[in-house]
Amino acid sequence: DKDYLGNSPSTNFQKTKPITVKNFNQLYEKSAKVEDYSEMEHALTPHSWSFIGARGTQLGVSTQNYLNTISINAAIGEGVNEDGLFGNLSLSFKKYYPILSLLLDYQERANEIDQWSEASVGAGVTLPYTFKSGLYNGGHSLTFIANQIEVSNRRTQRIYELDSDQLFSKSIIFNTSFLKEMRFRELRPSKGVSFEAQYVDAQASEDESFSSYLAYSKLNLYTPGFDINHGFLLSLSSEYRMDDPFTYRITSPAESINEYAFSRGFDFEYVADWQKVSLNYILPISYPNKSFGRWLYFNRIYTNLYFDHTKTSTPRSLNSFGAEAFFESLTLRKIPLTYGLRYINRLEHGDARVELLFNLDVAY
Repeated sequence: DKDYLGNSPSTNFQKTKPITVKNFNQLYEKSAKVEDYSEMEHALTPHSWSFIGARGTQLGVSTQNYLNTISINAAIGEGVNEDGLFGNLSLSFKKYYPILSLLLDYQERANEIDQWSEASVGAGVTLPYTFKSGLYNGGHSLTFIANQIEVSNRRTQRIYELDSDQLFSKSIIFNTSFLKEMRFRELRPSKGVSFEAQYVDAQASEDESFSSYLAYSKLNLYTPGFDINHGFLLSLSSEYRMDDPFTYRITSPAESINEYAFSRGFDFEYVADWQKVSLNYILPISYPNKSFGRWLYFNRIYTNLYFDHTKTSTPRSLNSFGAEAFFESLTLRKIPLTYGLRYINRLEHGDARVELLFNLDVAY
């Protein structure tokens, strides 16, 4: 309709008068045969990949079918805490309620005197629920996981240690969150709460003394900061496990490649229990919009000020404070890579150091 034809280049670049098209309906109509999509349509086509995961450096890929009923995640890499190889594969079927999952995992483990490997196969059931209330998004999920774990031979096995045995692991995981939607350029939700709780029980088939359990919980509280896009994050976390260094060492959910389970600057230890309080204040520094040739582009710089306090059953009190600076970039004109510098001051030791960290998550 010429009455709705504008003069901008996007609507009338040639500045010509409208031309009437005869048989308009026949020109744009197209007959098509209706066919159902196959359940495996694009199910094996990767849509994202990454180099960094929660357990360490890795090469990970994710796929999902066209109907969003099947998803596959696979990764292989090296663990951050025990310097061993790991690999995992998970397949989820989400067409019906609840969500069903198949889990395969392999990892190399170590303690002070020995090294061994573990392979597991398992299944999971997840009951999800999501909702929205005004500007807040909420969600709950309850997951049950059962794993059969095979432990390899150990070179220095003692009479109270498991050697070439199997464990049956049962886990229950609960997650809930109620978070305000993030504004443009906001780094964290300005208001809200999230909570996670896990319980894992591992029973050895032959040597019951190797059986173990782990209970973990973490509460995050988000509040506004002193200026726009500033925010406070108060995290409370705790963990309890068997008070025996030679029982099965269940991997702590708090361990991550760029984060500390204990206060920043202190290595993780397998202790009977620990509790941690972490106060963080995050704020943007600048938006440089600066490129260095065609190789590096920085779009945002922000910082996180923190104080960590951890109490362990050893007993030890671990305290640290400092700051983290993050540089969001587009590296090599294509890779969204965030460079980070972390300054750590350990109060009990009276020392300070600077660490380099980075985060990479590429998706297409």
